[in-house]
Amino acid sequence: MRPGPTRQAVGQARDILSTFRLFFTPEIEDIILEMTNLEGVRKYGARGDGNGCGGDDDHRHYADDHEDHDRDRGGRWKAMDSTDLRAYVGLLILAGVYRSRGEAASSLWDAESGRTIFRATMPLKVFHAYSRLLRFDDRQTRAERRAAGGGDKLAAVREVWDKWVERLPLLYNPGPDVTVDEQLVPFRGVPGQQHCTRAQQHCTQHNTTR
Repeated sequence: MRPGPTRQAVGQARDILSTFRLFFTPEIEDIILEMTNLEGVRKYGARGDGNGCGGDDDHRHYADDHEDHDRDRGGRWKAMDSTDLRAYVGLLILAGVYRSRGEAASSLWDAESGRTIFRATMPLKVFHAYSRLLRFDDRQTRAERRAAGGGDKLAAVREVWDKWVERLPLLYNPGPDVTVDEQLVPFRGVPGQQHCTRAQQHCTQHNTTR
């Protein structure tokens, strides 16, 4: 078995999108969309329930509980679709490319000092809404699934994680120069997001690189 990308990976990687979807499969995408929309509807109600939120892009995805004018508009959750999700993930990747760790999101969207692609892709309020509500499972059944799995610490991401792990061997053959190690990562909040402060350097998430 030759180390490196598999024949399947080489044959299906035709462009940026097809390469990305080798890892971020339709099955994984569907789980994230279903669970995120479920959380959005629970928090804000489905669009069409009561008064709509109009055509204002800054309010079309969610109602901000802290702003009276949003409540007056009767804002409701507009279902995230695959285009929205890919745009959101793309902005996260771009933030990494631009080495924006620790940089406030507001500065990335700033009209003068920010980057145009962020503002052109989605409003900052929509990005914040997705960041708050993005889910990989149904949180209301998480405790039950965690208990059924013998205290599964990955219950919040288990289904997506298992599909990801199953996918990787199909795309890459490891060679002799592979390091297997483990890392403790400071973690707080929504799975997939990392929030670190000096006081939180005692790690609460255990990541293993395989």
